[in-house]
This record gives sequence, structure tokens and C-alpha cells, in this order.
Amino acid sequence: MASFVAQFSHLFQELYQSVLQNERNSLPAHSRLPLSTSEFYVLEQIAQWPEEGVTISDLADLLQVAKPSASVAVNKLDKKGFVTKNPSLADGRSVLVSLTHEGKLACAYHSYCRCQQFARLSHAYSGEEQSSLLRGMEKLKLFLQSQPTSEHELKP
Repeated sequence: MASFVAQFSHLFQELYQSVLQNERNSLPAHSRLPLSTSEFYVLEQIAQWPEEGVTISDLADLLQVAKPSASVAVNKLDKKGFVTKNPSLADGRSVLVSLTHEGKLACAYHSYCRCQQFARLSHAYSGEEQSSLLRGMEKLKLFLQSQPTSEHELKP
């Protein structure tokens, strides 16, 4: 068990670094979009909501960050012209954040570039290997999403 945990921890750290590097490299060198990897992630989270937008609180929950951190991220994206902030019609105290046309284009472009990169990488693998990789990724996702239900389960 300890060997699995040590190996998993090491591989997970390497995988995490590779994912971050892959995201940084997903856009072509000629891209002039003034957005960081984390800003693209915020845009992609906002894009999942209806056209009217998402509240800062809901966005903070989605991003798993404090509300002030989400607010800072939204303000930066607003200043760059990728999102808009509008008062909620249902609750005048809430602000709804939605993508501008430029924000939608940036999301679509990033998604396209990421898919193109994965398409190039996938040619090195057979159909069976691709299926195995997808199954492994699904299992990894489930493994990482599982939470111990008691303190007892945290003990080795």
C-alpha cells in the first residue's frame, strides 16, 4: 500500500505539472490573447452558465476559491473586455457575470487549440490504447473525486 501511495503521489505530481505545461502550450505561439491559463479556466467556467450569467458567489464555489479571489479574477477579465458585470434582476444586490463576444471567441479558440493539440498527440496511439487511456482517465477522475466518509478511512 505504501508503495502505491508513494508511486501515485510522484506520478500525480508529474501529471499535474504536465497538464499545466500542456495548457500553457495549447495556444499557438502567435496567439496574442492577453490571457493566462487560469484566466482561460475562469472564462470556461463562466461559459457553462446561461447567457444571463453567474453570480460571483457561484463562480467562487465553482472555482473553489474565496469570493474576493473570484471577484479579482472577474475584475481583471472585465478590464480586458472578456466579461461583463450586470446587476441581477432577481436580486439587486447580486452581480451577474457573463462572457462578452470576445470572451466567447477566446473560449472557442482555446477549446479548438486544445482539441487540435490532443488530436496531434493521439495519432501515436492505437484505437485500443486510446480507449484504455480514456478508461484510465475516467477511473482517475473517480478516484480523485472520492472523499473518505469518516476519519477512520483516513488512517493507513
